[in-house]
Amino acid sequence: MFAKLQANVAHQLNYGNSDWLVAANTTGATGGKMISPQSIAIATAACDMQGRDGEILKAALPYALLYIAVGGLMVLLAV
Repeated sequence: MFAKLQANVAHQLNYGNSDWLVAANTTGATGGKMISPQSIAIATAACDMQGRDGEILKAALPYALLYIAVGGLMVLLAV
């Protein structure tokens, strides 16, 4: 939604390739969405697993952190 704004700000700050800044932000947002309480609550309700939110969050957290770390490392090395 804000990709164009982020790209413009990166360009104005002479960040270099603004595409990487936008990609890094998108990666972080996607990783955060994996462990979003709202997303987990909707998933548990849809799958008839009410009350197991904490269990699902604990299972998803390592994957979200790994995803964010790998994405951040890729951006760090590319910039």
